[in-house]
Amino acid sequence: TEIYTLSLHDALPIWSWIVPGNWMNNAIPNRVDQIADFTLNMTNDATVTLDGAQTVGLVSFADIGRKYNWFLNAGAGGSLILSASQGSALMRVSDDMATIAAPVSGQGVTKQEVGTLVLTGPVNFSGGITNEAGTLIFLGDLGTTNNGTSVDPLVVSAGVVESAGTLSLDVNQNNDGGSTNILGAGTLQLISTNNSATNADLYFCPDQYQNYYYGACLDTAVLDLGSAQRYIYALTGHNAVARYDPWEDARIDANIVGTGGLTYIAQNTYGGASPMECQLVLAGTNSFTGMVEIQRGSIYLMT
Repeated sequence: TEIYTLSLHDALPIWSWIVPGNWMNNAIPNRVDQIADFTLNMTNDATVTLDGAQTVGLVSFADIGRKYNWFLNAGAGGSLILSASQGSALMRVSDDMATIAAPVSGQGVTKQEVGTLVLTGPVNFSGGITNEAGTLIFLGDLGTTNNGTSVDPLVVSAGVVESAGTLSLDVNQNNDGGSTNILGAGTLQLISTNNSATNADLYFCPDQYQNYYYGACLDTAVLDLGSAQRYIYALTGHNAVARYDPWEDARIDANIVGTGGLTYIAQNTYGGASPMECQLVLAGTNSFTGMVEIQRGSIYLMT
């Protein structure tokens, strides 16, 4: 595997990915499986611009002195494509924080190491996202919808994933059994400051491939509401709603914590007789202390 390590100088405030002289190899990384290594003994925060579509299998950020942060920005039409010929592509942040302010896409990807990674732009991974350690923050929207054969999950194996946008989960999977769209032993924290009934924190959305009666589930160990009221919107398009254990139309198995509350809004677009709004099932041991509001639909408490 080819490793390309950035070679920067403190005199420059911003560096471009596409300048060969900015890399120790005197060549730019832009192929599947290649490694872009942003490791320096930094004296201040550093910014790199992509300036075009760049493809690597691993991008790694570190400050040897553990004081400063990395910023990877789009620059002139830039985007980051993560692609590995075997297994998941990787994003590593060894310490402090790295922010990617550009569209990020590709195959399934795993975030590693104890640092904090912030993704501010559109995120689209065909094989799902796994957080193995540290904190992963989404400032934009993220979907875990059906890709035609299986779900693309968000896996919080450990650490914390923070969502400041809308997390979309596919309500009706086409595999006759539903799916767990968000799972793992870590914590999912909702941090949006501009959420509302029309800008939900969680959106259980209709299946884009087939109209079956199976659901989506959020099953991290903990769902942290913080101190704000959180909005959950669920939309379905069939004429019956039932509790298909464990695959309800919209289900949260996580232990819900925080001083915030929940507002649930259900909608059904079925055009035939006797449509029923999608039911929200809370199956975890919940300790949040905020208000529960139902604007439409119903909530089923399993514990």
